[in-house]
Amino acid sequence: MKIVNLSPIKVFPPSDGGSSYIVSCLKRISEKNEVILICPKIKKNKFQKNIMIDDFLPDNITKFFNFKLAKKLRLIKKNNIPLIVDFPWFAIILKLLGVNYQLRVHNIEFLRFKSYKSLLWPVIYIIEFMAIKNASKLRYISNEDFKKIKKIFKIKESKGFYEEYVPDK
Repeated sequence: MKIVNLSPIKVFPPSDGGSSYIVSCLKRISEKNEVILICPKIKKNKFQKNIMIDDFLPDNITKFFNFKLAKKLRLIKKNNIPLIVDFPWFAIILKLLGVNYQLRVHNIEFLRFKSYKSLLWPVIYIIEFMAIKNASKLRYISNEDFKKIKKIFKIKESKGFYEEYVPDK
């Protein structure tokens, strides 16, 4: 089966916990599927033969709203290809295009912004709320995270999908 993974960050080589988690998931999913990773320009992946890199996203704010991404998302929708999204920031374009997707929730982003006393946290909350509500499934890394998400965003248990994280050694 073909699966598309949409990530706004450079995941190769992994440089932090988030990118390590994404790479771990990509490796596992690609064992039984052909994976296409859409992301910003990265060093090419040499460790997994079933992951194709489509690194056309600009490495700036326009990565979330651009015509090339919209065109690719329309093709994904038309061909009914499963889409996994790594962060909530794509929620607006996904909603506008009516694209079905699963969302990885390895952080509750608005809480991080709120803890920094950022004035942006209410905007981040709205985007995250929209991304979580519109996702067909939430792929979570820990039961604690999913419990928080269920409580804050009023999500049903059935919407969650535990995705084990096994860091490389």
